[in-house]
Amino acid sequence: MKSISRFWQLLSLTYQEATLTICVASLHKGNPDGLVGVPLVLNEESKAFKISFEPTEEYRSKSEPCFTHEETDISITDYLFERPDSTYCKEACPFGAGSSLTEAMRHFYVFTESAVIEVLCTNLPAVEPIQLKAQQDAAANP
Repeated sequence: MKSISRFWQLLSLTYQEATLTICVASLHKGNPDGLVGVPLVLNEESKAFKISFEPTEEYRSKSEPCFTHEETDISITDYLFERPDSTYCKEACPFGAGSSLTEAMRHFYVFTESAVIEVLCTNLPAVEPIQLKAQQDAAANP
């Protein structure tokens, strides 16, 4: 039986024409290495996903240890959450590339082991599985 990961690695982040695309992959227990005990690693059990936010009004990143979950946060997946009634939404500049004066902004965040990417977007993001090997090859050869 394959385990479900609660730990995610940020593979890539790209922004083009008001669309933010984030790729993540699941981390799983590796072999003890004598340094950190049992490290979290990408392996054959790892699953990768592409999350597309369109249109994106704003985005920012925070170090994972400095980010705080709130009780009202809604879990969409193990790595993607929505924060209702967000202060970030209320403070956003309404003239960003993907802004809408007619639709309310929504605050989403992608939680990974190294960073939390917060995104303001009017629509629910599209999530699709991707091949981890293909994503790693693309990142190595831009």
